[in-house]
Amino acid sequence: MSVTVTAALASWRAMRDEFELYREAAYTRAVADCRGVLLTPAAVAAGISAYSLFIGPEARALRWASEELREWWAEHGRPTVAEFEAAWHDDRYYGAEVTV
Repeated sequence: MSVTVTAALASWRAMRDEFELYREAAYTRAVADCRGVLLTPAAVAAGISAYSLFIGPEARALRWASEELREWWAEHGRPTVAEFEAAWHDDRYYGAEVTV
């Protein structure tokens, strides 16, 4: 494998590792701010994991998210890899900050 590809893969892995920490921090903050009310009653009855709403597709997340969580996302954003990667890249190369 080329040096360039190896470096790119290492950079991508580092970004993904940091994204997972970012997503976990967002989830923890949402749990605290929403006082644990992240799911609709139907989601609870269906056995949906609240954390899965931070991982899966947005349409699924919005379907099962409580009103409190939807409002939280409206204020704080729902973390996505694409958005995080762009901010991470800018931070790395241009000095911008990535915040939760």
